Amino acid sequence: MIGGLRQAVEAAYSRFVLLDIFAKVVPGSVVLASTVASLSSWDALLQRLGRMPWWVFLLVLGASWTAAFAVQSLGEAIRLLRDLPNKYSDRADWYKRLKTFEATASDVQKQQAARLLVIKEACGNGALALVFAVVLNLSRATAGHWPLLLVALAVFLALLRMHHEHTTRHQIYVDAVIG
Repeated sequence: MIGGLRQAVEAAYSRFVLLDIFAKVVPGSVVLASTVASLSSWDALLQRLGRMPWWVFLLVLGASWTAAFAVQSLGEAIRLLRDLPNKYSDRADWYKRLKTFEATASDVQKQQAARLLVIKEACGNGALALVFAVVLNLSRATAGHWPLLLVALAVFLALLRMHHEHTTRHQIYVDAVIG
């Protein structure tokens, strides 16, 4: 049983399923849900979700995945998110380094690098999705919600820090494997 679960997780990493789910679908869902809820209400959104046919659910997952790319693009454009480690200013140099890594790394090392990439993107996109959610719903906030907004700000800052940290960790790991 445990061996089968381990193989499923390894397969999910190797096929970037976890990257798609945690770094794209989850943050994109937060943005889409917050947008819909800000236009109506959270109760109305939850009622709609409960009656949603499976095929519409698949469309929403796809839209969430796409929305996260918009969030990530905006984050990179305003320099809150990093697509390159600080050590590299030229994308071509970093891609050459990654290609060398892919050619020389073991499967276990590739899985560890993929894990660092999932964490980096999930934290970065999650941080920005949280900001979008807070901003979209700020008009509904009253004075009694300020502690929640402060917690959301703290989580945003922590996720953003983890995004930057894992950009560097990924680069250090790739460099260490290559030598």
